[in-house]
Amino acid sequence: MENAIRERTKKALDIVECFNLGAGALSGIGIILFIVTIVPDALTRSYASYAMQGIPEFNILTLVVLVFLAQAGAQCRKEHFQVRVLLDNLPEGLVPASRFLIYTAQLIVAGTFAWLTTTRAIMAYSINESTFSVISFPVWPARIVIALGFWMLTVQLLIDLFRVVAPDWAPSPKRGPEDISEYTAEI
Repeated sequence: MENAIRERTKKALDIVECFNLGAGALSGIGIILFIVTIVPDALTRSYASYAMQGIPEFNILTLVVLVFLAQAGAQCRKEHFQVRVLLDNLPEGLVPASRFLIYTAQLIVAGTFAWLTTTRAIMAYSINESTFSVISFPVWPARIVIALGFWMLTVQLLIDLFRVVAPDWAPSPKRGPEDISEYTAEI
């Protein structure tokens, strides 16, 4: 019975990590959208003295998607900036406890940001928040993406904390898109 629960837990957490990696990979499409929109705008500004309306606002939304949907995938792959001076010089027995403290602190910060950005996204949606520029561009989708990104990061940090506390119950660490394709091949 315990083995079945353990395997289901691993599978569920595995799906969450694959979702985080997939969202990070999809956010990379934002780079293509960014290039496809910014190049014509830059050319028309330079050679025709004409600014394409809505492009700067759209690119702000694109950058928000790029950054905030990718942060959980980056955490999953352990690609965030780390200062490992202390961790690398600790005795082997203290490493799990220090990882626990590190993930707990990160979890508190990410969870706080997730909560605050969610309340701001709800408010922005309820008032249909938009930019004040030549054209009115909705801001609330970007606020929702920011909140979603922080919630995804919070869940990923919970999984990382789970790896420290109960390593037998946690899924194997993921490193990138090849892990997603391996998982989807099993389905």
